[in-house]
Amino acid sequence: MKSARWILFTVVFSLGIGALAAGPALASREAQPLARVGDFTITTDEVRIELAIMEKARQGRGNVQILRSDQVLRRLVENELLAQEGYRMGLADDPQIVNQIKNARRQKSMTTMLDSVAWTIPDDIPDYMEKRKALVKDFVKGLYTKYDVQVDSTLLKSLDYASGDSQVQEYLRSSDDVLATFAESKLRVRNLSRVIAFEEFHGMLDDPRAPTKRDDHFQKYLEEALLWLEAQDRGFPQHEKVRNLTEKMEKDLVKERALGILLEVEFEPTPKELQEYYESHLDEFMGPLQLKMDSVRFNDEQSALDFRKRVLAGGELDWLRRNDPKLADTTPPFPDEWFEPHKMGLEVEDARQGYCPEPYGVPGGWVVAQITEVREPAPLPLEQCKGKVREGLRRQFFQDYMKMVMERLAEGSDVEYLPGAEERVQAVLDEVTNRWRTEAQANAAGKDNR
Repeated sequence: MKSARWILFTVVFSLGIGALAAGPALASREAQPLARVGDFTITTDEVRIELAIMEKARQGRGNVQILRSDQVLRRLVENELLAQEGYRMGLADDPQIVNQIKNARRQKSMTTMLDSVAWTIPDDIPDYMEKRKALVKDFVKGLYTKYDVQVDSTLLKSLDYASGDSQVQEYLRSSDDVLATFAESKLRVRNLSRVIAFEEFHGMLDDPRAPTKRDDHFQKYLEEALLWLEAQDRGFPQHEKVRNLTEKMEKDLVKERALGILLEVEFEPTPKELQEYYESHLDEFMGPLQLKMDSVRFNDEQSALDFRKRVLAGGELDWLRRNDPKLADTTPPFPDEWFEPHKMGLEVEDARQGYCPEPYGVPGGWVVAQITEVREPAPLPLEQCKGKVREGLRRQFFQDYMKMVMERLAEGSDVEYLPGAEERVQAVLDEVTNRWRTEAQANAAGKDNR
C-alpha cells in the first residue's frame, strides 16, 4: 500500500488548528449569559468563538483589532435573529446546505477519529510528530484488513485517463466494473472517474502523469471510504466536537443564506438621489491640491544653483530667464499643466505661490522651477465622480436597508439584553486582545533578534 500522504497531512493540519474547535469547549466552563433571542441564550462562548475565527484570520499579519463591546453584542444578536429567520424560512432543508453539512460531518468525523489515534502519543517525547504519523499509517493499514479490501489492480492499471479515444472516455465515465470491494461496498470505475473529474479541473488528456494521478485518486477515495466506515462504527458522527462544529456550520450557512434573501432588493438611484447624495457628501469628492510651475533649464548644476539663489532673493524668474546667458534653453522644460505636489517631489506644506525647490536633475541638465499658481482642493464635478457617488449611495442604501431589516426582525422576536452583558463582553475582549498584543510583541521581538 502506498503512503497515505493525504491522511497524514489531514492529521498534521488538524493538530495545528485544533484550538479553534477546542476553544469553545474550554470556554463553556465559564460561559456567562449575555442576551436572549427567543428561546436561545447568547453567552460569552459565542464571543470566544467569533474571536477564535478572527484570530485564525489574523495569524501571520500580527495586527490586533480592538473591538467595542456594544458592537460585538449587537452583532451577535443580529446574527442570531438572522439565523432564526433562516430556520423559519426552512433554509436548513436547502439541498445545498444539507450536502455541505453532510460533507462537513463526514470530514470532521474522520479527522476527529484520526486525532484520537494520533494523540495517544504524548507531545513531550522525542520525535512525537513522526511517531504520530507512523501510528496513523498503521491504523489505516489495519482498516484494509478489518474491512477485507480486495482491489482489482489489473483493472485499475488498465484505466487510461490520458487517452483521447472517445470510446475509452465513455467507458471511464459509465462503467460499473468493480475496482475494489470492502465490507458490503463496491468501488466502481464510474465512481473513481467522477472523483477525478471533480479533482482534475483541466482533465488528464495526454498527461504523462495520468497513471500516477489515477492511482493517487483511487487510494484517497478508497481510504476515505474506509475511514468513514470506521468513524461511523465508532460513533464519531455523534461525537460532541463533530456535533458542535456541524451545528455551528449549519447555523452560519442558514444565516448567510437568509441574509442574501433578505437583501435581494433592487438598487437603481434616480438622478435626484445621486445629486442629493453628492451635495451632502462633498468632502468625499474633493479634487486634489494642485499647482503650476514656471521653469528654466541649465546644462550644469552650479548654474542652476546660482539662478535659484537669485530667485530666492526676489528676482522674477521670467525676467531672469530673458537675461541669463547660461540658460540652455529659454523654453520652459516643464509643461504648463496642473500637478499634484507629490508628483513634483513636494510636500503639501510646500505648495505655495513663489516657492522654489532645489534644482531638479533631469536628462540633459538641471531645472529650476517656481510655483506660479496654486489651486486649492475643490469638489469634483458630479459627472467626473458619478461612479464613486453611486457606490457611496449604494453603500448607504444597503446599510439603511439592513438596519430596517434588523429592526423588523427584532420587533417580531423577543430580544432581551441581560444586565452587565457589555461588561462581560469587554472582559472577554480584554483577555483575548491582550493575548494578541503580547503575541504580536513576542513575534516582533523574535524577528528583531534574528
